[in-house]
Amino acid sequence: MKKPKKRLVKKILYSACLIFSVLITLSAAIFWNMSAKVSLDRAALAPPEYDVAVYDTFGAPINTGGGSYVKYANIPKRLVLAFVSIEDKRFFKHNGIDPIRIAGAIKNDVKTLSFKEGASTINQQLVKNSQLSHEKTLERKIKEIKLALELDKKYSKSEIMEMYLNGLYFGGGIYGVKPAAAGFFGKELSELSLSECAVLAAVVKNPARYSPIRDLKKSYERRNLVLRLMADCGYASADEVAAARAEKIALAGKIRSETEREPYIGAVFSEAAKITGLSVGSLRASGYKIYTFYDAEKQRILADALNNEKYLAANSFGKKPDVMSMLSDNHDGGINAFYADAAFNIYGLKRRPGSAAKPLFVYAPAFKDGIITPSSPIEDVKKTFENGYSPSNYKDKYEGLTTVRNAVKHSSNVAAVDILGKLTVKRCKEFAAEMNVRFSDADNLNIALGGLTDGLTPIEILSGYSMLANGGNYRPLGFIERIYDGGGNLIYKKSRSFKRVLSEEDAYFMTDILLETSKSGTAKFLSGLPFSVASKTGTVANADDKRLNDDAWNLSYTTCHSLLVWQGNLSNSAENALANSVTGGSYPTLTAAEILTALYCGNPPADFTEPPGITRVKTDGGTEIFKTNALPELRELPPSDPRKLFLSEYEYELRELSFSELRGLLESPGLYSRERRGLPEFEEDKNFAEYEKTEIPFRLEARERPAAVILPPHKRVRRTVFY
Repeated sequence: MKKPKKRLVKKILYSACLIFSVLITLSAAIFWNMSAKVSLDRAALAPPEYDVAVYDTFGAPINTGGGSYVKYANIPKRLVLAFVSIEDKRFFKHNGIDPIRIAGAIKNDVKTLSFKEGASTINQQLVKNSQLSHEKTLERKIKEIKLALELDKKYSKSEIMEMYLNGLYFGGGIYGVKPAAAGFFGKELSELSLSECAVLAAVVKNPARYSPIRDLKKSYERRNLVLRLMADCGYASADEVAAARAEKIALAGKIRSETEREPYIGAVFSEAAKITGLSVGSLRASGYKIYTFYDAEKQRILADALNNEKYLAANSFGKKPDVMSMLSDNHDGGINAFYADAAFNIYGLKRRPGSAAKPLFVYAPAFKDGIITPSSPIEDVKKTFENGYSPSNYKDKYEGLTTVRNAVKHSSNVAAVDILGKLTVKRCKEFAAEMNVRFSDADNLNIALGGLTDGLTPIEILSGYSMLANGGNYRPLGFIERIYDGGGNLIYKKSRSFKRVLSEEDAYFMTDILLETSKSGTAKFLSGLPFSVASKTGTVANADDKRLNDDAWNLSYTTCHSLLVWQGNLSNSAENALANSVTGGSYPTLTAAEILTALYCGNPPADFTEPPGITRVKTDGGTEIFKTNALPELRELPPSDPRKLFLSEYEYELRELSFSELRGLLESPGLYSRERRGLPEFEEDKNFAEYEKTEIPFRLEARERPAAVILPPHKRVRRTVFY
């Protein structure tokens, strides 16, 4: 009995070995195929000088921290060891990749289920920054590993470290350790203290977070970690570390504008890499001249507003929000200013827009397809849609019978979903595609509330609002106006042409409503501005705890500019969620008001003008706007058509209500009845048929809001009509 069992064990082991061998062979084949065509670009690895030139919107050069390449022999040993300690402690021992570190990273990922542990060596960081894009794909990682191994074969450790330290980004447009030492401390490399070496090593992980100019407290914490690791590695004594920890960081009075423009410069290189297909490292060695739309004064306005402590509410954990703002010119589609307090690729960051999606992907296409007009009646009541989807309004407040205009102003979730259902998700996605926006196949009615699977980039969102500002003409926004190569040849120029996605009239429908939203809707904190501004807000709840919010938006536009303001939680963790007081209509809107006030100080933008195809008509509910050429058609609609409008006291839509519906309507908290001459007292135990022949003159009005519809009091309506 034992021999058959041994044979079975041998077969299992043999099979396992065979499968393992096959997997190894397949992995090697995949690795080879993915990385076969990639090879090191020596020029990109270590540009002798930072020779790309960047210019602002006026043609003046922007200092991007170039030049000053330094040889390894002139780099202090303790600066090298500071970077080795924090970034790659086995740098001098491994052959380009660190199997021990990779195994440790995998172990920690599995243990914490976070899958965020890094394992990149200095070799890998160097080739990633200089040779490859920053997309997170298996193919890119395999190429990175191959190039890291190749790098170790072709260059000595000192050469690799030299190229690495000269190519690091320290924020503020500064590349390389020599410009960083001068920029932060006003010193030559040889003059740096141990503490200052540790500060430089601390910054590069995230310049927006660990730069001593941006956050002194976090810079100290990260510096002290570097010092501790240096002691652990035997690179500094306990006394040296203690003295360095006690040393105060003394900055060189760095020009503030360099810090302010850091996010914009980073965005320029991200866009240039996207346009040219080059890595950021290759761009730095390209000799290109890049002309941007950067305006230093507008950038200062954004930085001042976003750093205003009045608008940075801390949550229960003491955490303040991540912030971002972007300002574009409606005339040329150029982004004049972009500020954020965290480092990220502006083309890679995607966030859920919340209710800021409604004007772009629900109401605008519904106007375009003639499904609604601003005065179209709609029920804002709790209801369930297809597949059991049952959205709620903010704080469970519902308007009852209302209009599209009011639904947008008060950001009704139910009304937006209802209209999207009439529009259809398919048509919504088709319209979004006209603005280069693609939704996930999983996105359905949730599009109406901006709870998108993949989210949108800030540029996609602001480009949409810029389209409304331009009367329905779409053009993607950008940071770069044109690029010339080293030989002076024009290789890129931003197109000034538009693509019409909405008629002027449909775009004005949306703008007119959003003008009112900034006066008395969710963006009412803009109501004090002495000029016309259209605005929409958006708020997105935390995925794990709906009581908390992760995104709060304000999107505003004038006739001159379009503005995005965002406060949020880039980590999406509950601990870093926004304070309860932060919604799109609170601090982001207050920040937008400060930006717009400073932007137009003494020089207000022109008011929006109605296009020729718009007519204002006095209705029973007040004055409303319509397309001139649609008025005859609307008058001819049957009473049951939801587009029927109240154009005069004799034209109104009839909608039959059951007794219970009427009773509920009359008793709803937002409405009351008057002039109910002859209106019998309803009794639930009586059959409604008894009231069928009763002619009921009545008028419904709103207590706290304009009535959606007011029936003429003299008009006797049979069997109760109201809509």
